[in-house]
Amino acid sequence: MILGSSRERRGLRLGQEYSRCLVREHVHEVILTKETGGPGSVIDRVAYLGFVRIENSGVVLVGDHVLWRGRALGRIAGFDGTHAPNHLNLVVTCTDECGDGISLGARLLDPIVFSQAGSNHED
Repeated sequence: MILGSSRERRGLRLGQEYSRCLVREHVHEVILTKETGGPGSVIDRVAYLGFVRIENSGVVLVGDHVLWRGRALGRIAGFDGTHAPNHLNLVVTCTDECGDGISLGARLLDPIVFSQAGSNHED
């Protein structure tokens, strides 16, 4: 599902966790921000990209790269469990362009890849 909204005063408190396991077939929400943050910080300005279905289970760490359509979208700032156990919010600090899914032209089935910082998938 592609989302098309943003908030200026979300007050999204990132959890203290530095890692989360993403399980195959689970669905999670991707939230974008220009704010820098990390575990325990509060993020106010957010834009909602959409929901993703995990194809391959794995561990995602704060600072990991997020690639969208083969280009750098940003890095994992942290995780929010407000909607757990339904889904996690994966909060991404944008590298360049930041907006909601509709304004960025997101499409269903657009590939999103989580890549460990320092791996050969950074570019």
